[in-house]
Amino acid sequence: MKCSACGGTLNIGVSTMVFEGDNSPDTPTIAFQLLPMICSNPECSMYGGHDLSNPTKVVQTLRQKMN
Repeated sequence: MKCSACGGTLNIGVSTMVFEGDNSPDTPTIAFQLLPMICSNPECSMYGGHDLSNPTKVVQTLRQKMN
């Protein structure tokens, strides 16, 4: 993916998991992985910083269904 601000390549930061529908036995539990997309171009206004595990800015977060 490309950064919308500078056109540079985005890197995936530390992903997390979220779950929906697990509050009731009557609904299916759905797992999603959240993937923060971080710009690594230090000249960009959306630059995420030098530590991708703790970015200062995230360009966008992708939400991917796991099951």
